[in-house]
Amino acid sequence: MIWIDLDETLVSTSEFPSEEVARVLLKFKGGSLWSSPRPGAVELLGALRALGEVRMLTTAVRVYAHAASVKFGFGFAPEEIVAREQWLKDFAVRAAGVDPRGILIDNESAVEWHFFKRSYLGIGRDRLLLLPDYMGMLPDTLQESWPKLVERAREIMSR
Repeated sequence: MIWIDLDETLVSTSEFPSEEVARVLLKFKGGSLWSSPRPGAVELLGALRALGEVRMLTTAVRVYAHAASVKFGFGFAPEEIVAREQWLKDFAVRAAGVDPRGILIDNESAVEWHFFKRSYLGIGRDRLLLLPDYMGMLPDTLQESWPKLVERAREIMSR
């Protein structure tokens, strides 16, 4: 299975609107945030889904993550989103990883979360693919680089 992060990987989100970044107001039960989808994110997800099952593993809460998925056409059903409240609870009661053959795609600066997410999945660093952080600024390199990322994921999955 392929696991992908949300914030700074697929979207850039802030509590406040920005004059420098085009963001839309994302409303969800319990709040709202200003968010911008990463250019190329939908295409990346489509190519990853051609390789196999894709789920979201995020430190965000589920209602926000699902609202972003719906608003930006990411295509994640609620049960395909493992959000902070679920994986932290699962992590507390599981001794072994939930998907030791999985691949995690995350943003580069989330270093403090990589260990916890990898431990939750039961994967090593060799199954972690990193993308530059998306902070909403253009141009962004994902549109040009996602085919290489998908090829790396394909190689890892074949091991």
